[in-house]
Amino acid sequence: LTVVGLTSSTSPNPAGVDADITLSFTASEALAADPVVTIAGVTVTPVTCDGSTNECTAVHTVVAGDTEGDVAISIAFSDLAGNDGTAVTSVSDGSTVTIDTTVPTLSPVFLSPPVAGVGASISLVFVPSEPLGAHLQVHIASEPATLVVCDAGICTATLDVSPGTRQGDVTIQIAYEDLAGNDGATVTATSDASSCTVDTVVPTLTSSVLSSSTSPTPAGVDADITLSFTASEALAA
Repeated sequence: LTVVGLTSSTSPNPAGVDADITLSFTASEALAADPVVTIAGVTVTPVTCDGSTNECTAVHTVVAGDTEGDVAISIAFSDLAGNDGTAVTSVSDGSTVTIDTTVPTLSPVFLSPPVAGVGASISLVFVPSEPLGAHLQVHIASEPATLVVCDAGICTATLDVSPGTRQGDVTIQIAYEDLAGNDGATVTATSDASSCTVDTVVPTLTSSVLSSSTSPTPAGVDADITLSFTASEALAA
């Protein structure tokens, strides 16, 4: 056999669950029936061979129980005359495929600040157990995150609060996968009970009263002048 090579549908990343691993090889002459091919310890059928070029391919779809790590192969074959070829257990082109079926997780996951008004930025910080793939979707307060950045193993998603942002307790949703395409369990809660409340209602003041310690006479030196008012909600310091 010549030009024995391995590829996967997730190359150059590892092959996760549902990824296809393809073993391709070319025989020096026509082969008898189907060669016996194993990929990652699993016997693959069918093996497809082109009778005009003697090029063959075998495809294995990764399942959760497959052995993780570098993929091992074996090919047993014979020609039409019944001559057995030397069994092949390695590729000839230096190609490799790694299986990764471990499901990624996120921990810790936390939200800040506790209260956010118009113009504030809500931050959702999470730490994945391994590098994440491109299909990372983060929603904060039922809106797509304004920005998601993963650096040095820590991911931060932000949402800039606008007048139209949903009021009340902030909901979160993180859908993600690793580089091998293994889906992690969707995260909808923080890990440390941290929370954020959106408040975009403009406060108002009512019942404003101005008085002095000398009322109803004018306020002179050392008199106290007091302004009293009632707010529609709790005010910041």
